[in-house]
Amino acid sequence: MALTVGVNTYVTEAELAAYALARGITIVGDLDVLRTKAMDYLEALEESWQAKRTDAAQALAWPRYPVYIYGSLQTSTAIPQQLKNGQMQLAIEADTQSLIPT
Repeated sequence: MALTVGVNTYVTEAELAAYALARGITIVGDLDVLRTKAMDYLEALEESWQAKRTDAAQALAWPRYPVYIYGSLQTSTAIPQQLKNGQMQLAIEADTQSLIPT
């Protein structure tokens, strides 16, 4: 499975690997599968987020507009680093546990 940033993931495989390495975490699962599980979780949260999709036809919930981070208006194409970090943290957690109850 090939994931594409902006189509079915917010982060690259390299970003996830570097994020884990910087925290001394060894990922044993398939990075694409883990990123997909993390995206499934994040996409389920869309209704709780403020702002609206930049384009109604976009594949993922982000980018959104208007989005303010620490009082600063973000561009309509921005994917906040906090969201990317969230996907990577969820992917790491998905390596050892289920994120979504069955």
